[in-house]
Formats: sequence, C-alpha cells, structure tokens
Amino acid sequence: MGHLHRAQKVGSSSHIRYAGSPLSHSFSETGQAKVVYIVDCLPGKEAVVQEVPLTSGKTLVRWLAKDGLAQASQWCAANKDVNSWLDLQIHVPQPLQQHEIKALRELRPQIINIRPVLPEMAKTLQLTNRSDLPVQELFSQFYYKNHQVAPPPELVQLFLELVE
Repeated sequence: MGHLHRAQKVGSSSHIRYAGSPLSHSFSETGQAKVVYIVDCLPGKEAVVQEVPLTSGKTLVRWLAKDGLAQASQWCAANKDVNSWLDLQIHVPQPLQQHEIKALRELRPQIINIRPVLPEMAKTLQLTNRSDLPVQELFSQFYYKNHQVAPPPELVQLFLELVE
C-alpha cells in the first residue's frame, strides 16, 4: 500500500481509499497534503467519494540554509513558515556553538531539528548516487547524519573490519 501515513487509493477501484494519517509524523512527509474522505453510499449505486483537505494544525517544513547562520536567522526574524514545525539544515564553516543554537531556538521555538553541514560534509551531500560510494564513505555519512560530527578514524576502521 505504500507509505502508511499517505492518503491513497487502494487497488484499481476509485472508491476504495486508505485515509492515511491526519497528522504528519516525520519530516519525510514534508509537502504531503493531509485529507479525509467523505463517502456517500446508497444501495445499488456506486459510492461517491469526496476528498476534503485538512487545513488545521502545523505543517512540517524543511529549511536548507546554504548561506549559514545569517540566512537562518533572517528567515526566523521574517517569520518565514511561522505556523510550521521546522527541520533546519544549515551550512556552517565549523560546528555550531551552544549559544548559536540557543539563539536560533529563541528566535523560533518551532525548530525541531538543527542539522549543521560542515564544508567536508557539504561535498558528500552533493553526491546523488550512493551506490557509487565506497562503504567507508556511506558509513561516514550515516554517522555524521546521526551525530553531526565525523566518525573517529578508529571507529571507521572497526566498521570496515566488521564488514569484511
């Protein structure tokens, strides 16, 4: 049936629907419209399905601040996506300091994730075909995504030993 949170038709029949989740549960659902269905059924007649978009609640939005902290701060000050929960990916020359993270969260309490992208990781993120990457690089990307720092060389070596 595909992703369980997304509203969708079931099979080839136009009147059988899976309503999906009325609320977004992760940032992978960014941009998905949430809907409910009203179905009118009468004996001997085909069901009439009406899709009704849900407009209440906060949407999930991803911000990509390629110009760094100043750009993200400017968006916050301008009330960009003010009624949304935010996932912020921010390009920075060095790891963010605690006071910088605090300042962003004070400007916009709706920021759920702040994910810094350092110069060495920015190059890696530009690659689109992961199947061409060596396993060591895939592990490094995974580790960075989860810890926001590059993995220690001894951990990478241990991982490579386990893979062999």
